[in-house]
Amino acid sequence: IAAMTLLIGPIFWIIHRYSYYYTFHDQINKYGLFQLQNCMWYCYGALLQQGGNILPMADSGRILIGFWWLFVMVVVTTYSGNLVAFLTFPQIEYPLNDLSQLLEKGKEDGITWGLLKDSVIESYFRDSEEPKFQEVGAHAQKHEEPGTDPNGELMQKIKYEDHVYIEFKSKLEMMMKEQYNITRQCDYALGSEEFFHERVALAFPKDSPWIEHFNIEIKRILQAGLTEKFKQDHWPSEDECSVSARGGTGTTAVVSVLDMQGSFYILFFGITVALLILLFELVMRKKVVSRDPSIIKPYTP
Repeated sequence: IAAMTLLIGPIFWIIHRYSYYYTFHDQINKYGLFQLQNCMWYCYGALLQQGGNILPMADSGRILIGFWWLFVMVVVTTYSGNLVAFLTFPQIEYPLNDLSQLLEKGKEDGITWGLLKDSVIESYFRDSEEPKFQEVGAHAQKHEEPGTDPNGELMQKIKYEDHVYIEFKSKLEMMMKEQYNITRQCDYALGSEEFFHERVALAFPKDSPWIEHFNIEIKRILQAGLTEKFKQDHWPSEDECSVSARGGTGTTAVVSVLDMQGSFYILFFGITVALLILLFELVMRKKVVSRDPSIIKPYTP
C-alpha cells in the first residue's frame, strides 16, 4: 500500500503532463497538477479521504484518479474494519499451545498437568509409542470426574496453580461454558494443538445386512449438513469468552493484504486504461500535426 501511494503520484503526473488534451487547448503551465509534488500530495490526500480542489480535465487522468479512488475506498474500509476488530477482539497469544511446550514449561516453570482417571486419553498416552506422549502420560496427574462447582479442586488448580487439564475438546468447551454461565468470567483457555481426535462409531455384528443401509444414511446426513445443524442446536453458543478461549482465533477473521489483492488489480487495470488513452491521445496528436502542421490553436487569455 505504501509503495502504491509513492508510485501513483509520478504515474499520475506523467499521464497528466503528457496528455495531448492540454497541448491542444494550450493549458500547459507550471502550476497545479503539472507539478510532480502536487500530484503526489493529491494522491496522498485521497488516501486520507481529503480529496483535492481541482480535477484533471483529460480522460486519461480522470480514469486513473477514478480507479485510485476505488482502490482507496477498499483499502480504507478494510483497514478500518481490521482496526475495529482488533480493538474489540484483540489477538491473544498464550505461552502454552502444544504438548512440546507443556513438557518444556513443566521442566522450566513447574507447570503440572492432569487427565481423567481410567479414560481413553490415559490409555492413549500409556500405549503410545511416541516418547513425547509417553512422557506426558507418565507425569500426568489422575483426576476424578470434575463437577460444575467453580470452587472445586480441579477448577481451583487450573486457575491458581498453573495446572493444565487434558481432555477431549468437546468436553472442555462444555466445561468452559458451564463455568462461564456460573461466574460470568473468562478464566480458561484452550491450547491450539489437537493430537487425538475423538472417534464415534456404531457397532454391528460382522457381515450384518444393516451396515450398508446405515452407511448410506450417515453419508446423506453429512452431505446435507445436518451434523453442523445439530452442532448449532446443541453445542454451547458463542459468547464473549469464545475468542479469547481459543487464543484470539475465533470467528473474527483478520483480512490481510493478500485478501485485498482484488483492489490492486482494479488499480492496475485503471493505470493500464489511462496509459492506453494517453497513448491514443499522443497518436492522434501526431496524426493531426502531420496532416496540418499549421493548425491554429485556440487562444486562451
